[in-house]
Amino acid sequence: MASNLCYTTHMIEWLLRCDAKDPEQAIKGRWLNRLLVSLITLGILSTLLSLATGQLTAVIISSVVLAGEAGITLLNRRGFVSLATGLLLAQVVLTTLGPGLLLPTLELPIAVAEPAFYALVIAIAGVFLTWRAVALLMVALSVLAIWYYIFSPVPALALERARDPSGMGSLLSTMVPLYVAIGAITWLSNRLLGETLEDLRRRNRDLQVANRELAAQERLRSELDIARDIQRR
Repeated sequence: MASNLCYTTHMIEWLLRCDAKDPEQAIKGRWLNRLLVSLITLGILSTLLSLATGQLTAVIISSVVLAGEAGITLLNRRGFVSLATGLLLAQVVLTTLGPGLLLPTLELPIAVAEPAFYALVIAIAGVFLTWRAVALLMVALSVLAIWYYIFSPVPALALERARDPSGMGSLLSTMVPLYVAIGAITWLSNRLLGETLEDLRRRNRDLQVANRELAAQERLRSELDIARDIQRR
């Protein structure tokens, strides 16, 4: 049983390994690997469910997404954490746009809800990227949401715009503030964690300096004791 536990531990360490040279990036890379492994597991289950129910289009889309996530995982394991994060975010955005653009029979409630996943994109960016990247992403996704609701050729949305021209504007007045709120929260949390980490580093440096000074004082005291002993002799 102990050998099985050891094997499992090594397997988990292998799955989460990130070869980034910067320690902070390595930590982010391991957490990103956790997220990717979770997404891949959910994707496999979703693909099997779609295959069992005969939804071939969903199987193809899920397989492409799984292949992309596997490639992103390999890239992240090599230490390219920021690039892997950017590719993952791009894939999430394309995955939310894909059903509406590729499936003409997509129902209105699903088509309307797709841009809500952009909040997840902003939250992920806030964890793994800089605040500048989060701000740029927030603006880009807001513009994308405006295009999606007002100008996109999604059939369900086009019919709804013709029926109720002001309805899409009401959705935008909800979605865009949501993106701003998520972006602000992630920026604040990212900054708080950064300041906490910098404070811990500063305290560690101060402790190292104090230890060196204490060691120097101990060496000086030892040398003085030796010198006194020699003089007494």
